[in-house]
Amino acid sequence: MSQKLGRIPNVHETSLDHTFIEHFSHHCRPVKTVSEWTVRFDCHFIGGGNHYMRWEVADIGILVVFRRNKMVERSKVVLLQAKRLYSDKGLTVETNPLNDRLGFNDMFIDDALWAKLSDPQTFSFSDNSLYRALEIADEQYEAIQRYEQKHKIPVHYLFYNPPTLPMSTAFPITSNHESDIECALGCRVVPSKQLRKMVSKQTIERPPSFGELRTHLGKPFDNDDNLGGWRLESYIVDQLIACKDGLVDTSPKYQHLGHIFSQKQRPISSAITITFDMP
Repeated sequence: MSQKLGRIPNVHETSLDHTFIEHFSHHCRPVKTVSEWTVRFDCHFIGGGNHYMRWEVADIGILVVFRRNKMVERSKVVLLQAKRLYSDKGLTVETNPLNDRLGFNDMFIDDALWAKLSDPQTFSFSDNSLYRALEIADEQYEAIQRYEQKHKIPVHYLFYNPPTLPMSTAFPITSNHESDIECALGCRVVPSKQLRKMVSKQTIERPPSFGELRTHLGKPFDNDDNLGGWRLESYIVDQLIACKDGLVDTSPKYQHLGHIFSQKQRPISSAITITFDMP
């Protein structure tokens, strides 16, 4: 996702969500390790449904299931609300939510907009770049807090960042020989509760910048590895799978998981399951 955002700095956030799911969809087959454990990924993009008619509290749900001899021993889940970093300069055209439901109207670009999009422009990311879609105290922001309070299920923000900062990309490109650059920054995960605590200290209500995440989140995001949040891959391995974070569902018949995953009107639009079957 980071490399994609670096190459296409005005990419729509939903496209990054699709890339997330598509990446793992290439690994949806069981793999047996040398220790005789079986590991399997399953992915599903729910698509349309009633969740588009109200605010989703998360874009992606990640379910981890631990089995022994094919029987479930423990399950846990984390909900991720994705937000992308916007460039300081350069034109980003947002999709129309109504068009998303009715068809492909956003795919046709009128002459006036095309004139703007085709002009040479440079997209620049820096510490001052904002997660502009994360509007403080708007309906979605408040809905996430109410959801956590009502269901006792924590929500985390998944921040899509370019590979590194600062970074600039010029359009139109003049060469087809693009290569990946070192991903020093990457995607970051931050508990929504900790983000709300940080923004509550702001004097004005506005979307946070990466620089503010890097310097104001507090522990455990005050060391070099975690500045701006846990790296996504580190969060999954060292926090979620290691049982240091995420919700462990101990409810009868896994009611919490049923609430999240069982119906289309539930609060997510895509899901990944990681299953570990121990001998």
